[in-house]
Amino acid sequence: MPCNPRAWLAACAATVAVAWPAPSPVHADSVDRIVSVEVEHERGRYTLESVSHFAAPPASVFAVLADYDGFARISGAIREARELPPGGDGRPRVYTLVRGCVMFFCRTIERVETLQTEPYTRIVTRVVPDHSDVDYGETRWLFFPDGGGTRVELQMVMEPGFWVPPLIGPALVKRRLQRDGERAVVNIGELARAHAAADAEHD
Repeated sequence: MPCNPRAWLAACAATVAVAWPAPSPVHADSVDRIVSVEVEHERGRYTLESVSHFAAPPASVFAVLADYDGFARISGAIREARELPPGGDGRPRVYTLVRGCVMFFCRTIERVETLQTEPYTRIVTRVVPDHSDVDYGETRWLFFPDGGGTRVELQMVMEPGFWVPPLIGPALVKRRLQRDGERAVVNIGELARAHAAADAEHD
């Protein structure tokens, strides 16, 4: 979740996935967890980088995070998400509506993004500014086998198309991620394992 993070910040704490919690001291392959998370702000752009582990195979984690029609199952902050008809260039497009708050600042953010996928290895989205509340945005999900599960590397860059109070900076966003992100991670893991079990039944 470039979450995310949108005021970029407000929604980063609530976005796709994907608002991550603080690193966990547990290291068993059977546990969904965060390995690291960093938030930075420079020249009006916010950057989120995260590494996480899921106790499910890459194909199943990929399937959950590529299913925009099912995004609302990941986080209650995602009010609406769906696939759109391709743009004029033929590339797939997706729509998300996210509501998030950081301290006193709340914002509902609409985004239209182009979608590129490489099955089970990569998901890349890029904001279409003319149809979004952000001026620039790119999110990359990279999937790697990790023991008996999956390592997911998230890289998100976002430039809001609206005013964000200067008081709201990376430290506040990171704390909000730590507070609110755990449920999203658990949901992704549970959905991925359910997907893997369903695939196994059909084999």
